[in-house]
Parts: sequence; C-alpha cells; structure tokens
Amino acid sequence: MKKRRAQKRNQQKPYATVSSRSFKTTPWSVFKEDRFVLPSGKMGSYYYHHSEGGVFIVPVLQGGNVLLLRQYRYLLGRESIEFPGGGVGRGEIPRVAAVRELKEETGFSARVTKKIGGFCPYNGVTNEWTSVFLASGLSRGAHSREEAEQDIRTIECSPGKVDRLIASGKIFDGQSIVAWEFAKKYMKNRKSVE
Repeated sequence: MKKRRAQKRNQQKPYATVSSRSFKTTPWSVFKEDRFVLPSGKMGSYYYHHSEGGVFIVPVLQGGNVLLLRQYRYLLGRESIEFPGGGVGRGEIPRVAAVRELKEETGFSARVTKKIGGFCPYNGVTNEWTSVFLASGLSRGAHSREEAEQDIRTIECSPGKVDRLIASGKIFDGQSIVAWEFAKKYMKNRKSVE
C-alpha cells in the first residue's frame, strides 16, 4: 500500500501550468517562461531553455577504437574533447539527428546506429532529453561543419584511453561522459556493436 501511494505521489504534477511564452528564439534554442500555480495556490514563474531534444553518438571503428572531437568551446574559453552530438530539429527523429550530426561533425557515415540510452542533461534549466547512440560500420566521407565548427579535429582513442582522459579531467564534457558510460557495456561485447 505504501509503495502504491509513493508511486501515485511521484506521478502527480505539483505545478499547474497557467501560461507559457517564448521570450527569445534563436536558430538553436527557445527560451521560455511558464507561469504556474502550486498546490498551495501561490503563483510562480519558471524560466528555461526549451529543446526539441539532443543526441550524442559514440562512433566505434572496426578495431574497437572510438572517434572523439577536439574543439574550442567559447563559453569555457578552452578546448574540449567530446563525442559528436547536437540538437534534434523540430519534427526530426533522434536517430535521424544522430546520423546527421555524425556526418556533419566527423564526415563518417554509419551502417548501424543503435540507441543505447538517454538522459536529461540539466533538468533544472532545460526540458531537453538527450538520446545516446552507438554507431558502427563506419565509412569515411566529407564533413559538413558549420562555420563555427571549422576548428573541430577528430581523434581516435582506445576505450582505455577514453577512461584515462575522463579520470584525468581532460574529458570534462558531462554529456560525453554520460554517453561513454552507456557505451562501455556495449564495448565489452563487440558483437553487440556490429
């Protein structure tokens, strides 16, 4: 009985949305304000980044190594090592976005793209849900990076090196770290990657 009450409590929405407005829209983001009523009857506002979703891709090469990107991140003022990833377009399916982002950022196409997990990267600031994919059967082609992505370089790492780069803080991008955690169990069983 206690378990049922706890489940029911977890399913209830404590906030009743009264209104929602967009106050800033960019090609990549919508910033919104929702007005809501708490169970107490008190009004409040919530400001957040609205997203159609995100994708991160762990590209696995034939020998078992993975591809990462090295790129400059403006907000941090430094270079970052991370897996390919990006936003899901309006009406776009996450798998299609993953294939597009992999090609755009690395130039590689994948014969197999397998969804291996998902997470919310920052649930107090965004409603984004990020889907994680493992890509294999890779073939090289030309990338189609955006102007601000021209400095991206692809690097190849063994799974052990990825672990060491994370442990040393050289890979500090949270979404890449989560994507790698999902991917590691598949990397142990190479058959599930192919």
